[in-house]
Amino acid sequence: MPKKPRPCPRGLYDGCPIPRELCSKDYERTKKWHCMKFLKEFEWFVFGTDEEDKATEAPGMFAEDDIVSMEDLMRVLAEMDEDV
Repeated sequence: MPKKPRPCPRGLYDGCPIPRELCSKDYERTKKWHCMKFLKEFEWFVFGTDEEDKATEAPGMFAEDDIVSMEDLMRVLAEMDEDV
């Protein structure tokens, strides 16, 4: 049985990879939404952005059409859901 997406506390995008608890607790603490900051940090963690990251990759490890941004990841995940 597929997992039902949990609603975004901000009502932006229910499929967001950031844990709802992190967003909610941060909002309760600061009274500001930091969703995009968390998403950028997640994107950096998953995909990296430094030239040093590229230097440590094994040759031929990634193809031209690989996932390189959060938008790409969300697109691929949506396509995977359609295939199921």
